[in-house]
Amino acid sequence: MDSENFKIGACALVYKGTVLGAVINGPTLKLESTCRNTTCDQAYDQPIRKTLLSTTVTLTADIREIDTGMGMLLDSNGKITILSLGKEQTPTGGELLLIPFNQNDTTGYRLPNAVLSKKTQYSFTENQEHSLELEFEGFMDANGVMLEKFTVTDDQRITMSNATIDPAQIERALTKYIAEQLDLTVDKDIFRGGLFLGKEGFGVELVEEDLSNTPGLRTIKACVECLNVSRDYVFKAIYTLAGLFPIYGVTVATDSGDITFQAILKKGTDFKKKVDGGRIKNSGLIWFTVKL
Repeated sequence: MDSENFKIGACALVYKGTVLGAVINGPTLKLESTCRNTTCDQAYDQPIRKTLLSTTVTLTADIREIDTGMGMLLDSNGKITILSLGKEQTPTGGELLLIPFNQNDTTGYRLPNAVLSKKTQYSFTENQEHSLELEFEGFMDANGVMLEKFTVTDDQRITMSNATIDPAQIERALTKYIAEQLDLTVDKDIFRGGLFLGKEGFGVELVEEDLSNTPGLRTIKACVECLNVSRDYVFKAIYTLAGLFPIYGVTVATDSGDITFQAILKKGTDFKKKVDGGRIKNSGLIWFTVKL
């Protein structure tokens, strides 16, 4: 198997020169056709010839750039009205490019005359980032081309920030941010890496990362624990902390540089008894999903 045939990772959508950003889980390109069968009576209507009548090329994608996508569906006044009824849609089309983020993948696809359909599905999800579904239909250009493959050049490549970020730096920034919100002192009331034996207070840990095959897209799971002999104190602390999230676009300065959290989303809580230093204490945990 030729390694060039092995492909992975999302791609960028560029429509009429506008970059629509990274696509969630990648777009879906669909080719459909209708045919007419020529049958034979002697063969009991078994088709003996097939004639292609039409070909349809459609592309659907869930994008992260909600405002950009909705702006393309709405009119200049930010509305959908009946004024567009009865108007031909093909003149509104333009070039649609699919450009992989993977530097090893040089194969892109081009729809020279793609029309954005006036249909969508916008998921206002509760516990994860929103997505907006766009659907494009490819029409032929002056040369009859509906879809073509091309070799992606360096100047066409859409780059995403892939700066190396030390996980310890992320954990340090998250600890500092939570300390500031709860009026705690780092290394006295709240600790990076979790609580050590015999110590009450708050502990912040990065526990898992869903690795992305697209540069610049990082999703990290973090856990914050509150440990105290008072169960009421733990309840109040955890739910006070939960009330501070979600947050978006927050930059925290650390000794190693600034960390920008695109989003911090709360995921769940857990309460339990815990033996610590020979004493039974109350532990409350809250999990976060961190987008970088």
